[in-house]
Amino acid sequence: MATNIRFSDATWTFALNNCWPLRPEHVHPILSKLSFRYHDVPWLESVIERVQRCQEDESLRQSPRVATMLPLLDRLEDLQALLKSLKIERQSDWQAAERIVAFEKKFMQQATGGSLSALYQELPVELQGMVELAYDSHNNPSLRLYEKMLYDDSRYDSSQQSFRFFTRPNDLEYLPARLPSPETEIALRVPFDDARMDRIFAMDLEPRPRGEVMDLLGITSNKDPRLAQLFTDQPIRKPQPWTGASPRIRYLGHAGVLIEWRGMSILVDPLIPSGSGGEPRYSFSDLPARIDYVLITHGHDDHYELSSLLRLRHRIGCLLVPRTTGVLWDYSLRAMSHRIGFKHVVEFDAFDSLTPGPDMEFVAIPFHGEHGELFAAKTCWLVRLGAERMLFAADSNTFDPRTYESVQHITGDIQTVFIGTCCSGQSVETYNPLLFGWFERGQETAALTEKFRTRLTDGADADGAWSIVKALGAKRVYIYALGWEPWLIGYTGPHKDVFLTEARKVVERAHQSGFADARVLTSPCEISST
Repeated sequence: MATNIRFSDATWTFALNNCWPLRPEHVHPILSKLSFRYHDVPWLESVIERVQRCQEDESLRQSPRVATMLPLLDRLEDLQALLKSLKIERQSDWQAAERIVAFEKKFMQQATGGSLSALYQELPVELQGMVELAYDSHNNPSLRLYEKMLYDDSRYDSSQQSFRFFTRPNDLEYLPARLPSPETEIALRVPFDDARMDRIFAMDLEPRPRGEVMDLLGITSNKDPRLAQLFTDQPIRKPQPWTGASPRIRYLGHAGVLIEWRGMSILVDPLIPSGSGGEPRYSFSDLPARIDYVLITHGHDDHYELSSLLRLRHRIGCLLVPRTTGVLWDYSLRAMSHRIGFKHVVEFDAFDSLTPGPDMEFVAIPFHGEHGELFAAKTCWLVRLGAERMLFAADSNTFDPRTYESVQHITGDIQTVFIGTCCSGQSVETYNPLLFGWFERGQETAALTEKFRTRLTDGADADGAWSIVKALGAKRVYIYALGWEPWLIGYTGPHKDVFLTEARKVVERAHQSGFADARVLTSPCEISST
């Protein structure tokens, strides 16, 4: 009898764009080019510089700051060769990015209130036939993309897309660039929408014959050591369906929450770890075989985390995402999700709602802040199950508490609020250099540079989070999405103590105010809904 195998609990899967862990802008037909020129290559150059410094300074090599990239420290020549080859192979993307930025600069300079029709003749080939040039009501120029057309056009390039299967020594390892390691890892260079990937990831639910697995992954030898390293013949731990009268709520880590009630499963912002050692965790084997709805709050890569979503795609019934504005930097999660193989994606504007079953409702709620004061596709999610209402506010800030007072007037009291206190962030130009490729720094623009630095990609502090919680009439508050779980360091960076300090202030106020429950969530756990 053929042996059935599955991925071991220690096996990780990353979706990659060439050598880089996947971010949403890597999928986008235009932003992928801008990202390569203005983010990815400079980042790889900085990694090479850090490796060089580590080779010259043994004390730096022992520093916790480089703990996430230890396997790269002995591969300087490989990194340098990779950078050189990328610049050659993707020269057309580099040039395309510079053409797009040159046009944007001209657009900003020449669009001063007059007709824009002549500028259509100046569009670079990457944008021709795919954009509308317009002004806002204050005569500021703007460029809107027809993203669905772009994804259906040859300008969408899936040739850099791949998957990597591997194990890692600990949760802290998160390589900023993954070099080939064919002795220990399996690399599969296929487009993200390849139906074969659903068959591969279905092994999380049902082991498959060893020979079939080898064919799917292109393994030719039955003695390949990676079979023993990455797979197991041990039976799967199948979670039992929840049949309790009240909803079961499990915090999965960061902003991920799983809700089960009346035979339906709802998953919010999944970023699911693998790994069988270290800190306790919920992994893919702990999730239901069928996930009816996945709710995405916004397009940052620690909330719209594509490696997790692609691994779960075959289980997901419907993906719910916020509506986009259509401007260049505000990419459509709906168009992107469709293109990478999700069949059912619904886009929501503020207060749009969906009734998935009797006495159940999802409502999109305004999401302030966290994007450097740029309009962006983002929403909080109100989930109503019977009389219980819970809000997933992610990284919301509160510039105007009256917004959430108005929400309460529409929805009634929201008994449970999940919100973060990531109150310290990068400036908008540091966080997103793609938006400032047109911007020439110098003496004349120093004042404008200082203004940019006042616009932060931050969430709420204790006062801001508490104002939202109070305005909504909550009786339970959970501070989450702090990036505290050890496997998150590659997404959110090193821990910031101020996040935890502000979180504890909110919890203390809640206890003083007689809340039924108030906690800081820094590790996976189950939460009572009553």
